[in-house]
Amino acid sequence: MGNSPISTLPPEVLHQVLNYLPIATLLRFSRTSKSNYSAAILALQNLRLAILPRHIHGVLAFLSSSTFDGIESDLGDTYFDEPTRNQVIIPSALPPLDGPQRSRTKCPSQRTVTPAQYREKLLQLQNALACSILSTPTLVRLSALTLHIYHIVSPSLTEILATLLPNLRDLRLNFCHPYLHDTCLPAQYWTNPVYLEPSPIWNALAGVGGDSGANLRLRKLEKLTVERAGITSFQLRKWIECNPNLRELRLRNVAGVDAEFVQWLGQYYGADDAEPKAARPARMKILALESCSSLVLDNVEQLTWLDSLFGAFKAGLCDREDDDDSALQVFSLRYSKSVQSPALCAYLESRRPGVQQITLPDGRTLAPKSRHKGSGTNEPSEGVHPSRTCSREKRHRPRIMQPVSQREGQDDGDNNVETSDINVGVHALSMDESQTQSVDDESDTSEDESTSTSPVSYLRLINRRPPRKGCKFIPNDIIEPDPDVT
Repeated sequence: MGNSPISTLPPEVLHQVLNYLPIATLLRFSRTSKSNYSAAILALQNLRLAILPRHIHGVLAFLSSSTFDGIESDLGDTYFDEPTRNQVIIPSALPPLDGPQRSRTKCPSQRTVTPAQYREKLLQLQNALACSILSTPTLVRLSALTLHIYHIVSPSLTEILATLLPNLRDLRLNFCHPYLHDTCLPAQYWTNPVYLEPSPIWNALAGVGGDSGANLRLRKLEKLTVERAGITSFQLRKWIECNPNLRELRLRNVAGVDAEFVQWLGQYYGADDAEPKAARPARMKILALESCSSLVLDNVEQLTWLDSLFGAFKAGLCDREDDDDSALQVFSLRYSKSVQSPALCAYLESRRPGVQQITLPDGRTLAPKSRHKGSGTNEPSEGVHPSRTCSREKRHRPRIMQPVSQREGQDDGDNNVETSDINVGVHALSMDESQTQSVDDESDTSEDESTSTSPVSYLRLINRRPPRKGCKFIPNDIIEPDPDVT
């Protein structure tokens, strides 16, 4: 490799080249020499790992991942520009479990394992494979990790995440796979909160305990996503405290998300006024508390913890500008059925926070109304060039036809006939200004009626686009992208 042309490249150019290589090719390149090994470690920044019984299950896990839920596409996601390049699928295959059909030919005493025993072996195999992969020194510089497995049952796996990956900025733990129908799993295993059992395994990530707190090196997280976990409220709070740079938090079907946790969350991000000398955490930009059955919020008073996240530290309305990105921008309570939607809407009406997107518990998504819709006046706003007047003013401008001058070689009679014909055409094509105003008012009314179903006055629904002008039919099952959402 010493005489190879790639060895003559500058380090920054070599790093850019290695960023486009798949993980398998990058690992083979790292075995060629010590210098290439060091370059490969620096280039290996993102890993999406799926350890599931079959290869097709891993493909479905990547397709159903939260990466494609629309939030990252709206705000931009730097880690997942080309997700297929960093995907690794490890099948965790075990001998098939004896199902009900096969058990007819065998006595019950001849069964090898029960579904519970088979499930325990499958979980242990998945955790062992994850430990063997994540403990390799090649992954020590990872900045983004996504892990798809059934569940965490091994304390060694959480210890590896907490101690061997100190450079992680984005961590996504997905233990929810409702599209997989495994015979070893009981009914409603993915959605029922009964199966979310607390465990001391999470203490390693939360830094709870003397040894866990001293050995914890995972303290630089900026994005955290946990789907279907039995972590308690205390462990979740300690985990957030250990990562003060956290800006995006997505918790779906997590047992520890309750009223006590969200009240602490509001106090934690609102402590900068009370303690100006203390270390202030980074401002939360995205917060999703979805499918959390333990979260019960019935009235507006129980939602005041959102004031510190939205930037409304005072008792009055939010005074921050719309372009201020120092407060919460995206907030979601999708499918958290114990949260009352009328209470959340009443809170939004009273505080009126300037957010980009809010998802109600019933799944409806709200966004700010379009800024280009004016108040209806014809006068151009300040700072606009006089030539760039609004289109309504141009439509209201009456059409004036100048009289035709007398041409050479034509008599007065011909000129009078031509002028009269033109005037008749002008009267036929002209439209009264009041009629134009009524047409414009009707179009504005139709636009307002299309967004009148929004439960909040200053927000609009973005689940479906309003009907276009001149289009009489739009299929209900087609959802078009909203160009107004940035």
